[in-house]
Amino acid sequence: MGRLKCNVDTSFSTSLDRVGIGMCIRDEEGCYVLSKILWITPLCLVEVGEALGLYHTIVWINELQLVNADVEVDSKKVVDYYARSRGDFIEFGVIMDACIRLCQTSLTNSSVKFIIRQGRSCFRKDSHISN
Repeated sequence: MGRLKCNVDTSFSTSLDRVGIGMCIRDEEGCYVLSKILWITPLCLVEVGEALGLYHTIVWINELQLVNADVEVDSKKVVDYYARSRGDFIEFGVIMDACIRLCQTSLTNSSVKFIIRQGRSCFRKDSHISN
């Protein structure tokens, strides 16, 4: 109760030379709260794009001042690094270390979890969109 869940996923377009990052926050009942989309140019490695997705999601949650938010990503490599912090100095490791530091200082009551991607509807049948 009282916790929010933020799903984040990335997409990669070679024809557009960019990475798309989608973030969606839901409440404890799974109802839509807020979402955000970012585009990053140029295209990068998948693991780097997934790490950037987590980073931008953590920054966004922090900007919104949400304290009870759990982030779910479908990249096992990102979650494994987050849990063990191997201290890599390649681009992926630098981004992941920044994610870990930001969570440890600003989002101490939040977590990062791995979920297996599965097709599902964006909205529950009893939810609605309002302006």
